[in-house]
Order: sequence, then structure tokens, then C-alpha cells
Amino acid sequence: HFEADELGCKHLVGLTFKVRAGTWAKYFLNQKDHLNHTAFYQYGSLPACLLPEVTSNWQKHEGAIRMMLWLLFKTRMGHNQPVTVTTLMRVAYGEDRVTKAFTQPPQQKRLLKAFEGDMETMYYYGIKPVFDPETYPPEIQPLWAKLVDLPDNAEEALTFWTHDGSQDQRLTDAAPRGKWKQVLNGRILRFDLPDNWELKQSNRSTNKRTRRSKQKRHQSPHASIILSKSQIVGARKKQKLSQRVLAEKVGKSQSWVRDIENGRIKLSPQDQEMICKVLQIDAS
Repeated sequence: HFEADELGCKHLVGLTFKVRAGTWAKYFLNQKDHLNHTAFYQYGSLPACLLPEVTSNWQKHEGAIRMMLWLLFKTRMGHNQPVTVTTLMRVAYGEDRVTKAFTQPPQQKRLLKAFEGDMETMYYYGIKPVFDPETYPPEIQPLWAKLVDLPDNAEEALTFWTHDGSQDQRLTDAAPRGKWKQVLNGRILRFDLPDNWELKQSNRSTNKRTRRSKQKRHQSPHASIILSKSQIVGARKKQKLSQRVLAEKVGKSQSWVRDIENGRIKLSPQDQEMICKVLQIDAS
């Protein structure tokens, strides 16, 4: 989108991306047929805190990012749902790569190393796996999981390693033979999620009900009157404001103002009240 200045020079002020869902949306993102029990309506919310993790780590830890996003949907069905390592690997690396590893030992080592590294990335982000002690015992767990309880204090750390060295099975011992097959049969009992994920999911329905009740009790006096795009454009020009200045005054982007004036999006009651106040529109 371009906007001309006083000299007639055009400047890029915004971009619009139109994304069309594939055929899958008919079966899995169909709210109407979901009510008739003939389709699904599955969606998830992307926590704002996850966006920086996705953008900064997707190249180095693509598998971790895929598992994180998959868990957004998985945890909507409940947190205490065991999942096998095989399923997680298929999510993280794809069916073909996992199938190929069954017959290629070098690929098994690479895939196992990648999986343990991606799980570590998830752990330090705040998504912490709880290993099944029967199918995923400590001897086949990744080293980082065994060192979680390592003290930061130097003296306590020395005691920790001294005690470990006196055990029959030490943390630094080589992995047992057949670890690949054992890990594939392993299960994660659940993932402990970050606090902001837990809060978001537990309060989602409560917040919706609260917003609805507040909107009913505190309806804006401008809410029953819908401003036309010509009214907004006329009032803006009367105030001698550019789209950019209006956007700054209402705390929005210039593309948002442009879309409102072009009729591409509708004003919410709160935004309409703010527009009326800034542009001094009497909507009573």
C-alpha cells in the first residue's frame, strides 16, 4: 500500500497478505458443521511469549518448534495425556525421516541427538517433559535431564559428582546398547507447561464470559450507531489530519486506518468511541 506526500511522491506504508486455507479447513476448521457433529473446529492460540522463540530458533531447532506448536493443540484436549517418543519424532522430523532411521544406524544416532537437543530447547523454554519411569528410565534419558538437579554452588556440585561417582550407574556412563529402540518405545507422561500457557488456557473461557458481561453492562453510547467510512474520511480531512497522524492519535497502525476508511474491516464499539472522540464526531 502506498501513500502520496505533499509533493506527490509515493511511499510504501503497508503490506497486506491474503492467506487462503486449503481443503483441510472444510473438515477441521468448520464451525458450522462442527455444531452438527459432521466436522471439527480445532484451533489454538499462539502465546505472545512463544513468537520470539519461534522466530529465533526455528532454523537451529526446527524439531523443537514443531513440537511446541503441536502441543498448543495437544494440550487443548487435556495435559495428562501420555505421548510416545515415536509420535513426537514424527511430528518433529516427519514420517519419512523416522522410517528411514529404522534401517540406517547412522541416521538413528543423528535423529536421537537432534531429538534430545530439541527436547532440551523445549525444557529451557519452559515446556518440561515428565518421563515415564517404566518405559523411559533415567539410563536412557538425555544427559541434560539428569543434570537438572546439579547444584550451582561449587562445593555442593563437588559433593554431587563425588556421590555419583560411587554409584554403580553413573550419569556420564555410555548409553546402553539398543538405546534407539528403547527410546522409541519410551513415553512422556505429560508436559509441564509455562505459567503463561497455563493461565491463558485455564482463563480462556472465563475471560470470554467476563468480556461479554462487561460489554452488556458498559455499552458505549456510540455502539448503537455505526459510522460510515465516508463519515470517518470527512471528519479526518476536516481536522486536517493525515492517516498517519490519526493512527498515532488512536494508537493504531496506518494500515488499520486505511482499512477502516476503505471498508475492509469494521470498527469495534471501543474503537468507534475512540475515533469519535479524536475526530470530534457527534454520534448521538
